[in-house]
Amino acid sequence: MLIQGGSPNTLNNNNEDDQFGGPGYTINHEINWDSLNYASDLRQELTVEGYSSTEGLVSKRIAKYRVAMAAAGPNKIGSQFFIVLGESTDPRVAYLEAVIQYLAKLCRTHP
Repeated sequence: MLIQGGSPNTLNNNNEDDQFGGPGYTINHEINWDSLNYASDLRQELTVEGYSSTEGLVSKRIAKYRVAMAAAGPNKIGSQFFIVLGESTDPRVAYLEAVIQYLAKLCRTHP
């Protein structure tokens, strides 16, 4: 359903740390909740978790062949990215947004 890449740790001989690599810096999220028609309760939850919406930006939903940045939490985007291979009609793709939010929350509460 997706391919993830971009970890600089793949350059070493240790396969166990590949999913944890980053460039040594982070960039902020750039997402417009209005473009995605996020409900007010989701906006509130994301705000509490430290996320914010960027006005004037056009955001698109996750869909087949889209590339998106992987993140370790609010404004913690580095070098890792993923490419979606599933069709937009695939319920797993629609569910992916919720899973990504859940995983980010899980990583923050259970480091």
